[in-house]
Amino acid sequence: MNGRGPAIWAHDRTSLQQAQALGSQVEEKVRAAFQAQYGEGSPEHLARWVGGLLAAYEEQLESRPDKPARSCHRGCDACCRIHATVSVPELVLLVQAIREQMSEPQQQVLRARVADRAQAIWGHSSARRMVARIPCGLLEDDGTCLAYEIRPGVCRSENSLEDPQRCGPPPQRHKTFWGSQFLVYNQAILTIRQMLSEKGRDGEAIELTLGLHIALEEESAFARWAAGDKSVFAPAHIHNPIVQYAGHRSLPLIQRQEECWREASSEQRTPGDVLGTDNEGEVRR
Repeated sequence: MNGRGPAIWAHDRTSLQQAQALGSQVEEKVRAAFQAQYGEGSPEHLARWVGGLLAAYEEQLESRPDKPARSCHRGCDACCRIHATVSVPELVLLVQAIREQMSEPQQQVLRARVADRAQAIWGHSSARRMVARIPCGLLEDDGTCLAYEIRPGVCRSENSLEDPQRCGPPPQRHKTFWGSQFLVYNQAILTIRQMLSEKGRDGEAIELTLGLHIALEEESAFARWAAGDKSVFAPAHIHNPIVQYAGHRSLPLIQRQEECWREASSEQRTPGDVLGTDNEGEVRR
């Protein structure tokens, strides 16, 4: 690799071939588990299964003897100020916890905060959002996550092996992180979304804050989704430039990420800008 994009192999020296093998292994296991666990496919059942899956992967990764010392710590929140793509079951898990663990006054405050931040996010590419530092709806004022224990897969995948001060827009953006952590979670959630689509559900990537706003404001959102209504979360759909890198759709996930960042870093832009923010990486009304 030329060193201009994040060197995802910097720590564990994972070759592209090994990364492809890991991605294929995760996809195969998640597909098999999804088929076995799907059942009637109720939102609540899928949410419990996805939550358990993410927790299991976290336990496996953190127990690896070769895991690197990541610099992420409580209160560093740069990755909470870019678009985060989630699946509907992950949203179900979040909304259930909010409704079960927060009082009604607390929920009202949270709904207002999520609504305000969702409004601020509209029309922004991930690049412009990072520059504007628009936070996730779940990010507290002290830089901590309201739902850290059940955070989505994409949030779990973010990590850095460098000074957290480098977690910003290119060219400052950190260039080394643990590729295994990034790949496992992203491949797992990508596979789940693909499987949901194959079952006739809306499996598109959903921007976290926008999707959360819809789910908190519309009581029937998850029931409509379960019935096959693909319009309910459509306003929150977002194309992930890493997963859908133009001209490289046949490449494995890990290589798409590297190709996307290489081109972005060479011009001091983000992947969303490389692809054109009018078409990729942007949420619109």
